[in-house]
Amino acid sequence: MSERRWEGVQAACEWSRLEAVRLESSKPTVDGGRKTARDVRASGATAVLTYNDLLAIGLMQELQAAGVVVPDDISIVGFDDIFGADFTTPPLTTVRSPLGECGEAAAKRLLDFLHGSGEQAGTLSVETELVLRGSSGRILPAK
Repeated sequence: MSERRWEGVQAACEWSRLEAVRLESSKPTVDGGRKTARDVRASGATAVLTYNDLLAIGLMQELQAAGVVVPDDISIVGFDDIFGADFTTPPLTTVRSPLGECGEAAAKRLLDFLHGSGEQAGTLSVETELVLRGSSGRILPAK
């Protein structure tokens, strides 16, 4: 999943003439986000799209503790729209995906495979939605 997201980010950045830098986190948790904050600051990034909301929340907390103003200094976007994503200050901008639908489809494919029916391989596409909240600033034109 992470690799597919990165490919999508790269394609969108190429189309928009923006530069994307991939930074790794030790784990997709609040603590992982906090530990990634130093690398994010050192990268000079003005916006971060994280693997999930927990990582985004930890990153936001650590950057704010270091005096970074979100979204004035850096925009942060999570992924999953978990319960509580809008409880942060500022509320977390995130990408909502139909997690229940994904789980159902994966379980159905697995059961079909085990019973010898259905597709053996393939890609499942799902619709996502950008949920704009306060952690993302306005988009500036490319220079």
